[in-house]
Amino acid sequence: MLKQEEIIVGRRNFERAAMLYPKWTEREFPASQAKPLEAAIIGTGNQGRVLLENANPGHITFKACCDLRPDHRALGTGVIKSRYNPDVRVYSDVDKMLSDGGFEAVLIATPLHTHAPLTLKCLSAGKHVLCEKTMAYTVGECDEMIQAAEKNGLVLAIGHQRHANPLYLQAQGWIDEGLLGDIYHIRSLWHRNNEWRNIPEWENDYLKEVWGSTLLSWARKKMPDAKPEDFKKMSTVEKINLHFEYLHEQDPEFDCTRYGYETPDQMANWRLYHKFSHGLMSELGSHQIDACNWLWKSAPESVVGAGGIFHYKNDGRDVFDHVFTTFRYPGDRTLVFSSITTNDFDNYYDQVMGTLGTIYLTGESDGLLFKEGEPRTAEVAIATDKKSKKPVLVTGESNLKLGSAAPLMDGTERFKAYGIEINMFAEACRTGNPALVGCSGQDGRKAAIAVFAANETIRTNTVQPCNLPEVIAAAH
Repeated sequence: MLKQEEIIVGRRNFERAAMLYPKWTEREFPASQAKPLEAAIIGTGNQGRVLLENANPGHITFKACCDLRPDHRALGTGVIKSRYNPDVRVYSDVDKMLSDGGFEAVLIATPLHTHAPLTLKCLSAGKHVLCEKTMAYTVGECDEMIQAAEKNGLVLAIGHQRHANPLYLQAQGWIDEGLLGDIYHIRSLWHRNNEWRNIPEWENDYLKEVWGSTLLSWARKKMPDAKPEDFKKMSTVEKINLHFEYLHEQDPEFDCTRYGYETPDQMANWRLYHKFSHGLMSELGSHQIDACNWLWKSAPESVVGAGGIFHYKNDGRDVFDHVFTTFRYPGDRTLVFSSITTNDFDNYYDQVMGTLGTIYLTGESDGLLFKEGEPRTAEVAIATDKKSKKPVLVTGESNLKLGSAAPLMDGTERFKAYGIEINMFAEACRTGNPALVGCSGQDGRKAAIAVFAANETIRTNTVQPCNLPEVIAAAH
């Protein structure tokens, strides 16, 4: 654990190095386009609204949105009307939305098991697609998505947004220059201390405005004898069941069993069920595996791991709540990744350790730089080596008064990557050049294969090769 002084110095080192030796300059997108990309979005839950709230209205607009859940439709529609288009068309049926058309591209932010079916429908309808991670539920589905995009001459991008994060782009440039020396190890983790369930809000001002009630006001009418503490004592699943009754009253056609979910919790918390998700590895780990693949310009050869359902044994989930994995890459390099649900001491980070230095990227919002062999409080700059003419890390006092107790990007700025990612996608669609996207279908496929292999090594307690025959068989 770094001390506060070490964090401030590491941040100052990263910031100074970026000023004196920038290896990434933000791609210059104009403030607006004469004709923004006309798009639709499928899935306006939490992640879908993150995309809507961070896209640039000068580059993309939304003509239609679709979601199965009435609350998600209402909330997503509210964002689109306020930021993009007051006349957005709203759907619960994807086929009807595609049939009506009137847009060029689709953003997909839905549960993992739906990624491939929805992407294939959109590509078949002649629409470019930006699909959230993990790319698909199986390797075969990844292949179908790539082939369909190529066959139809369309852009396919996958939502691993670290490809568009300024801190990661800067780090990649330095790594390519050899600034950290030889890198044999990256350590990544994503730790939290909660049950990893989406819990409905008792009060939502926007839904109250649209529907004239909130979940709490509706519940009080439904259960007039209930005391305030009765609502507070409800378990998460009880609250979700009540919430879905409330949603059904707003839209009588809404019934989770129509969409393949046996219970409201399966629909609300699909990440916890293997039928719909590959758990921590797909929903969290895929991001950091993809980042490692990208930084190393490679993909893992094998993986070994451990894990299981250690803590939440009786809440209905059937995906692991703890995973610990070691991936072996070509060139004798390793990535160690863990994700747990019982402690958030370090939250999440990627630590790139080279023979000459270390880059520490935390929370997608902060970057620290340290020179190997020096105290972590040592001031570091970049100079040109006289013999090799290559950049090297050097220590010494600096006149640049940079660094503070605040991360380089604040809690909202870290979402900047989503906006850049969507700008890249829009540019690729406008120019017809799929290479301009941040994360391609091939990149997404490599991360997905590693996810499937990691879960299989935990399930079988064996070393798993990260290649096709075994992984396809495992990711049934």
